[in-house]
Amino acid sequence: MEKSKLLYLFPLEEIPIPDEMLKVQVDENEILAMLQLLRNDHAVILPVQSSIIQNDFVRLEGPSQMINTTKNKDCLLARECIGHVVGDRLSSGQQIVSVKRKIAPEIGDAFARALALQGVDDLEGLRNYCRTEILKKKYKRQEESVIDFLENEWLQRSKFDLDNQELQNAADGLRSALDKMIQDAGSATLELLDRFLRMMGVDASCDDLDVSKALRICAEKHLQTALLGNYCLTKYGARIDRVAYQKEVTKYAQQDHVSVEKVEREYPYSLFLNHKCGLQIRTEIRRYLKSHNLIVSR
Repeated sequence: MEKSKLLYLFPLEEIPIPDEMLKVQVDENEILAMLQLLRNDHAVILPVQSSIIQNDFVRLEGPSQMINTTKNKDCLLARECIGHVVGDRLSSGQQIVSVKRKIAPEIGDAFARALALQGVDDLEGLRNYCRTEILKKKYKRQEESVIDFLENEWLQRSKFDLDNQELQNAADGLRSALDKMIQDAGSATLELLDRFLRMMGVDASCDDLDVSKALRICAEKHLQTALLGNYCLTKYGARIDRVAYQKEVTKYAQQDHVSVEKVEREYPYSLFLNHKCGLQIRTEIRRYLKSHNLIVSR
């Protein structure tokens, strides 16, 4: 990337983040759903003598004659079992030997204490625990979503001058990686091409897919990512370049006992740059978000 340049860096702080992306809340249904999951996780399977109902496990006479009245609902025997008890004979002449049922604990203070969660002494404490755990997951998804948004906006609003030869080299590298993927799969299906291009950050959902054009779009984004990521690194006196690339492919080649050339074909320079510099851009955005209290720190 000796010739391609970052001409103008759009100020990250001037990119407006939609309000809805910064809102995180938990509703009652989500808490109830998590309580139900906890309840199901602590269910036990016990023998019962009462009439057979849906989802019971019924053992009949004969080898390997265990059926589940829900999973095997299309089985005549399973349907016929409903309402019967241990000892009854079915129309097939088989006797019901045993019945087991998955029994979940009732949700209440006793259940909350039985979970032995720190700070949880009753049902209200368990509800608060559920709310906190749900929020943690949502905050993580929110952070990644906001970073995705800012990364795309930052690249689109900044200005680049991409050298045609470097752009072609990047596209050729992507073509090499795609050819390897096709070789491994055995054929070049539209599904495979779509998956590859999505992995490269390009939406290729169209009927008349122009692979060469799509690869060039990928290459453009990869070069832009490399320029922006390396700019972010300049403040730390670091840089991601071919020297770093050669060190990495050499390490992979030694680990896998293959030639450096083989690793270079499967992991071209443009992919290396996109990966490493993309991580640096996301790190820079994460620092910005936390320093401005735009996301919840965990």
